[in-house]
Amino acid sequence: MDPEIGSRIRELCDQNTLTRRRAVASLRQSGSTARHAVPALIDAMRDEDEVVRIGAAVALVSIDAGVAQIALPRLLEGSASRDVSLRTAARAALKRLRR
Repeated sequence: MDPEIGSRIRELCDQNTLTRRRAVASLRQSGSTARHAVPALIDAMRDEDEVVRIGAAVALVSIDAGVAQIALPRLLEGSASRDVSLRTAARAALKRLRR
């Protein structure tokens, strides 16, 4: 596994919310190279922070659309978020799933 991906996976469990948010964003940008992060991202979809939960779901879609079906409930949650950027990201991920 790429050491960078391993670091991001560990950061998903960090106490600091901003660290977890950055980890999710980084894994999303890594795309399919972050396959090892799938189990940790599934766990992160239960995070106390909405941005982390929805970000993890969006990251799953970026990594593997097949696995991402588990993210569907969180993406639907995100598509109704009051946070515009979160809502936009969730809706874009939902569109990718429908292709």
